[in-house]
Amino acid sequence: MDSMISTMKRLIPVCALAGALALAPAADAGKKKTKTHKLTGSVVGDANSKLTMKVKVKNGDPKKVKNFTWENLDGYCTGSPAPEQSGTLSQSTGLAALNDFRVFGPYDQATSAGDVVDISGFVRKRGKKIANGLISVAFNDGFCTAPVPSPQSGSFTASK
Repeated sequence: MDSMISTMKRLIPVCALAGALALAPAADAGKKKTKTHKLTGSVVGDANSKLTMKVKVKNGDPKKVKNFTWENLDGYCTGSPAPEQSGTLSQSTGLAALNDFRVFGPYDQATSAGDVVDISGFVRKRGKKIANGLISVAFNDGFCTAPVPSPQSGSFTASK
């Protein structure tokens, strides 16, 4: 009888440890896993341009696009080249049913009501790629644009 009680006393901590280890993954399973992918790309036909944005992903599904930046977009003003344009848009936007997005409005460096940016695209590969992206920046009170107007004006892709 004493040996049986002694054996049981030794097994209690072992059973408690085994139970705690078995419950640890179950407690972790209820947590949502959130990641943010930073994507970079450039505008078609403008080799020195650079675009970056972040895609927030929950449990493998992209949820929103945020923190847009653009650098060295070729400018165009009343039929002539204008200085390259760079800027940021801190605004974030959720994704529609087809994982597409569009953000339009004044950018962070805007100095007038006509200074706006229009960025759109489709989020693909679980938030690791933007396909069919378009960017257009209006500056100088909307009288000038970047990138330079062309058939592929503002087309871009971005990836991780």
